[in-house]
Parts: sequence; structure tokens; C-alpha cells
Amino acid sequence: MCALCSGVCVVVYLELPVMRRAPVIQSRNATSLTVRWRAWMNAPGSGMGPVVGYILYYRSRNETNWESVPQSRSRTLTVTNLEVNRSYEISVSAVHQTGLVGTRSPAAETATCGSM
Repeated sequence: MCALCSGVCVVVYLELPVMRRAPVIQSRNATSLTVRWRAWMNAPGSGMGPVVGYILYYRSRNETNWESVPQSRSRTLTVTNLEVNRSYEISVSAVHQTGLVGTRSPAAETATCGSM
């Protein structure tokens, strides 16, 4: 008996999706970066689907906190309003249909261009 549900409780194990590859920088200019990545694949060690979207994360290389772009189904996104001639790290995570967010990918490193 389970005290919380007054009956039989079922425990469901969910292994969240893992993004194994770093995103790729598709283009860049002085204040923006366009990033793309491969779709999450259901492979051993990559967690469980289905995946309903992705969250893109970015930070300046001298920062500790990550910023994020709202969840999207797209696998190509543009981060805007970045600082000129600044180095950035970019990472992505997959969102499971439950709304839980999986492990972020390895980070890609890039920089915005030096002039507007």
C-alpha cells in the first residue's frame, strides 16, 4: 500500500533525452549567431523520447550563467543582441513530451564578428 495514493503506486522510470553532439554555428555577424543541430536520436545511452522541442543555451565565455532561447521545434535558431567581438559558448537540450528538459549537449565555441 502506498500512503500517498491510497492504493497501489506505479513508479515510472524516465531517462531524459541526451544531446550527444555540439551544435554547429551556421553563420555569425557582429551581434548575432545562427546555430543548427541534429535532431535527437533514439540510440543506446541517449535517453527516451519522444522529443517535442529544443532549448538553445548560450553564454559569454567569461560568464558562469547560461541564457536560453524559448523552447522551439526548429533545429535552427538565431541568437540576437549579442556583444560585438565577444566569444560565446552554445549548447542545446531536447525537451521530452512530459516537459522535462534533458541533458545539454557539449558546447560549441564561437565569436561574434569585430564590427557592425
